[in-house]
Amino acid sequence: MPRDTFNGKPLLEFNSEMVFAELAILRSFQQAGWDGRWIDSYHRRYLTKYWPTPVNEPLPAKHQSILDCIRAKAGDTGGCFDVFCWRGEELLFAESKWRDRILKTQTR
Repeated sequence: MPRDTFNGKPLLEFNSEMVFAELAILRSFQQAGWDGRWIDSYHRRYLTKYWPTPVNEPLPAKHQSILDCIRAKAGDTGGCFDVFCWRGEELLFAESKWRDRILKTQTR
């Protein structure tokens, strides 16, 4: 088991890859032809992989602009949702929950 478990998040196996739930969600959409990122709001990064070292890949400018607009309307820079995916002009946002609850910024 890796030492870094993102503050105790459960680990999952997805197609022989050790991932957190957010990356399992991302992988599922990637298999269906989507591109995307796990939005790690706490560390302000956009992840496509976590082990052995986190891979932070910036969002395309158009998608960063959309995310910035959503965050501005929510009134908070973090915690909007966990996974942001796109396929052509289609956009998809997903939230993963384990022990926490939907935040006000997520509903806004």
